[in-house]
Amino acid sequence: MLKNTIISFSFFFLFTYFWFINIPSFNFKGATVRTKLEDAISGYQFLVESILFLIGVILSIIFFALLNYVLSSNLKHLSKHSFSNIFCMIVSWALSLSLLLGVTSYVYPELFFSHDTWKSRSFLFSCSTLIIIILAASFWLKVNRLHIAIIITPFISSYLVPDINYNDSAGQKTNKKNVFIIGIDSLNTNILSDKHTPFISDFIKNSTYLPNSYTHIARTFPSWMSILTGNYPATNKARFNLTDFDTLSTKESLPYYLKKVGYTNYFSLDERRFSHIDHRLFFDKTIGPPATLGEFIFSKLLDIPLLVITADLTFFNFLMPQIHDNRAAWQTYSPLKYNEKLKKSINIDSSPIFLASHFTLPHWPYKTSHNKTNKKGLYEKYIESVELADNQVKDLIDFLSDSRLLENSVLFILTDHGESFARVEDMPKDSEALVNLAGHGTSIVSHPQFNVLVSFKEYINGNEVKHKNINSNLNYALSDITPSILDILGLEHNITFDGKSIFKVTKQRSFPIESSLKPMFNKSGNINLSGTVAQNANLFEISSSGQLIIKNELYPKLIKEKQRGVIHDKWQLSIYPELNNSIFITDLETNTLYDYDSFPKPNLKLLLLSKLCMLYSSEAKQGYIKPCINTLNDMEIK
Repeated sequence: MLKNTIISFSFFFLFTYFWFINIPSFNFKGATVRTKLEDAISGYQFLVESILFLIGVILSIIFFALLNYVLSSNLKHLSKHSFSNIFCMIVSWALSLSLLLGVTSYVYPELFFSHDTWKSRSFLFSCSTLIIIILAASFWLKVNRLHIAIIITPFISSYLVPDINYNDSAGQKTNKKNVFIIGIDSLNTNILSDKHTPFISDFIKNSTYLPNSYTHIARTFPSWMSILTGNYPATNKARFNLTDFDTLSTKESLPYYLKKVGYTNYFSLDERRFSHIDHRLFFDKTIGPPATLGEFIFSKLLDIPLLVITADLTFFNFLMPQIHDNRAAWQTYSPLKYNEKLKKSINIDSSPIFLASHFTLPHWPYKTSHNKTNKKGLYEKYIESVELADNQVKDLIDFLSDSRLLENSVLFILTDHGESFARVEDMPKDSEALVNLAGHGTSIVSHPQFNVLVSFKEYINGNEVKHKNINSNLNYALSDITPSILDILGLEHNITFDGKSIFKVTKQRSFPIESSLKPMFNKSGNINLSGTVAQNANLFEISSSGQLIIKNELYPKLIKEKQRGVIHDKWQLSIYPELNNSIFITDLETNTLYDYDSFPKPNLKLLLLSKLCMLYSSEAKQGYIKPCINTLNDMEIK
């Protein structure tokens, strides 16, 4: 066993070495990796995560060594000791490594060591058959039976033991409505169609659909904070991804009010690298990968064949949760496999359920482990990711329906923000003065970035409630979700939200929108990951909980640099500080952009500017929004 353990460690280090020398390096503009990691390494959370992952690695190596020990030992017994120990070890390691590379290449074709050479089904069948026969010999040879039990136990516990909480056929015993919010990341609403999103499109046709809905910031964390708090980003303080949670205004939130009346709150997110919503927002259970710096580091090791196999087993997954069911580790991500994890996490009992679930497949890099378009262009990959997300939403809602959780419920399907591909149609007409940037949160005049899907159904005793008094022609925002749900449930609250219940909106309102940090793009339109890291590395630090957060001392400067806008009726006014505080007005109906000075309606443009200045009055008074200084003085805002 000792020799096999040494060989197992040797192969692990060889795989790691060849992978390491081929990974791309990052330039941190003078802030070295060592400097960036010092705070994290000294933190309690990172140390715990590192120790658990290290234990997982060591046990994986020992597990593989044990497998080969049994193979070589059984092979020697089968030969009646005519084969030498060295020969048996060579054969066992040749078989196990071949099967390891074959399985990883077949199941995870995008990994560093995956290759078509290993993916032959006949080759895999031959290797696996030989290994199974040699292992099974333990039962008639009456040797290594305990070792065989140790080897097969992780597989049995992972794939054969049923989950007692999964899809309880007895149903739920509660008189309160369940609440479900299902989000899709980066969904360009122009893509919605029977062709690309058949399930969501059918849902829209049979639901209350609000096509003129917007996010206040086209980024996941600020959008979800507006969804869950009912407030604008300037109110809840979530102005960027990775905002320090300790600085946020979170108590008077939807999960807070639901928890007070007995709900069990679940939050599911398959990529938590930039959105660290968790128990601090009154969720009882958070489903998804860790939202820590450790996740960013350890998920890179998914390319090591041994780890990617063992980390998928329940016991090892507890130690190494960063590698599987993690959209950021797209090479191993399976949408429906993540859904199975989500479903098994929901405990159906007597308490009502609040589930907020967000699927990030349509987010860059638009890939999963088996995308057919991984080698094609960005837009083709994006379309396939949207189609997969549509199926993922369908699968989850089918589960909720089959579990009878929808019989008395409120169900929202929405998006956190849209997506632009820097095409002509992604910007307003006559917008040549502005740079056409891809992505989301990069340019506030890009309608595909800020227009979002909001559609919902309400069920009572299995029957859908038809809401006929909602004016779908009016504008709505993600901050309207919380007050709307509280209104449906009839729950009292003691604060006034920035958002408004959809049922109480009777006329057009004004609400703010703003930009976020901009990633860097290469010539092909892909995000330049190295350049983006280099550009933004010095903005972040490591919190005491091991999470990457924006430095609080830099927050005012970053907020000052934001593009700001206001949407009112069919108009949007936008201020671009990077263009010497140029002001633009967009006709949202015709998608036409006007320069402020040449806009033909002087009273309207003054009205729009005054509304923006009022919405951002505290920042305007600090001098953050120069065009508002005179406006505020004229309005005598003190």
